[in-house]
Parts: sequence; C-alpha cells; structure tokens
Amino acid sequence: MCISRFLLLALGLWLYGSTAHAQVPGYLGKRTFFTFDIAAAAAIGAPTKGNAGTDAGNDLFIYGVGLNYEWQAQISHVISRDKAIGLRLGHYTTATDSYASFATSGEELFPTDYTGPIQSDDVFFLPRVQSLGLVYMKFNQSKGAIAPMGSYKFFGLKRAFISNTGAIVDEQGEGSSSSGDDISIDDRFGMNFFIMGASKTRIFADKMLFNVGFQVGLPLSFKYLQDDFSFSDEFTKNTTRFRNSVGHRIVGHELFRMNIGVGLLLF
Repeated sequence: MCISRFLLLALGLWLYGSTAHAQVPGYLGKRTFFTFDIAAAAAIGAPTKGNAGTDAGNDLFIYGVGLNYEWQAQISHVISRDKAIGLRLGHYTTATDSYASFATSGEELFPTDYTGPIQSDDVFFLPRVQSLGLVYMKFNQSKGAIAPMGSYKFFGLKRAFISNTGAIVDEQGEGSSSSGDDISIDDRFGMNFFIMGASKTRIFADKMLFNVGFQVGLPLSFKYLQDDFSFSDEFTKNTTRFRNSVGHRIVGHELFRMNIGVGLLLF
C-alpha cells in the first residue's frame, strides 16, 4: 500500500515536473540568444563599393545588377513560449554617384564662408551605414515552433545612421583629386524604417542556431528622397544632392533582402 502511494506520488511529481518544464519559456530553459547574419540586398546600377569603374560610355560605374551585403548582430530574449524581442545592430557600405561644386583652391566639398571660384564635377560617394533596430518576434505555434526555435514572423523599427566618404571623378571615370586622395565629405544624417519579415531557426547540439529568412523595409519619411535645389549657394546644394542620391540608394537596399546566419543559445 505504501509502495502504491509512493509510485502514485512519484508519477504525479514527474507529470507535474514535465508540465512545468514545458511551460518554461525558451529552449531547455535558455531564453537569451545571439545571432549573426549576413543580409543580401539586390542593387541595380553601381550597387557596391567595389563596383566603381568605367564602361565604353565613360560612365562613373559599371552598371548592372549586383548584391550589397549587410552584417547584422542581434541579441534576443524570449518573453513567452511564442514571443521574443531583439536588439539588432547592422553595418554596410554601398556606393552611389552625383555631382558637386567645390572650391578650386582645395578639396573640401562643403566649405563654409567661401567666396572664391568654384567648379563642378562628378562625385563617387561611398556611404557607410550603421543601424540600430528593435524587433518583436512571434513564433508560429501551430507549426510546432517554440521560441527561439522554428518559424516566426517579426516586425520592428530601424534607425540608419549614414555618413560618407567620396572622391571627385574625372572624365575617365577614375576617382581622383588634385592630390589623388579621397575627399572627406563631412555630412551625416539618419533615416527611419519600419521593418518586417519572416525567418526560420533550427537548433543543433542544444546550443547552436541556424537562421534563414527575408526582410522588407519601408521608409517612415521621404525627407531625403526629394529633389530640392532651391538653395542660393552651391555648397548647400551639395548636401541636398548627397542626401538625395544616398537616400534613394539606402531605400533601395532596405526594400527587400534575404538573410542567413548562425547563433548561440546563451542563458
């Protein structure tokens, strides 16, 4: 009789423990995980940093379809069986072209209080984009997903911090200046995006993650996508040209991208 009661008690405790463990968010109790992805975005016409050059028409770039890549790192935390939140950092460099006016006596594209002679030339821009994003992930329990494992959809906000370097481009399409050095363009601005997408995560060896998915990004403002050359001085117009050219390039990269990456369950 005592043995029967003990067995029933043991069975009850085992069932309770199994149920309680199943309700614990995360995988094997681990709720925080880190992922590192490479996101590829299609680009048309002078798409990448390394795609500067000239063709038979002496254009600034070798035009065509290419890929631009962003490095993404994300730290995420499971908040329930089917939900997680994440903080994402990103970095990539791209390319675009425009033209600018600059002082003939120097290489500074945006001088202040300059009243001397100016000249205009084509410019090869190399925007550097660093981003910070916050994402909310919803795992599909109907397909057996339990955060952080399985299929999920996500949405969030992303802030892109854009800075730039550039070089004057001569008639042969080669980056050049009077000294042969790149020209520092001291202009920085930011753009905000709403992002959403879907991914699928697999877990190996109870700690390694493999992730693949896609993302769509939509600009929350069109401030830097409008042609506005109504300024009286050429050097203010330079900033407008740069932001217009680069803004269109960044939006093009954000519209759609595929990503693949690996990660690690932390704790």
